[in-house]
Amino acid sequence: MRHAEAILTAHGWVAIRDYVDSLFHKQSAHGPLLLCLYVDDLLAAGHEATLLADLHDMKLHDDV
Repeated sequence: MRHAEAILTAHGWVAIRDYVDSLFHKQSAHGPLLLCLYVDDLLAAGHEATLLADLHDMKLHDDV
């Protein structure tokens, strides 16, 4: 989880610690984005094109 959190925070995601350790949010020009991590699953909500672009960018730069 620490490695995933390091990648997310390097890309502007902020952890929401009030709920669980695996919930993150990010503000985009198209509104808020939410991401929940659980073991090897991702659940994301928000503007689809923005989410896909951000996830793709993180995949390309996961060397944090």
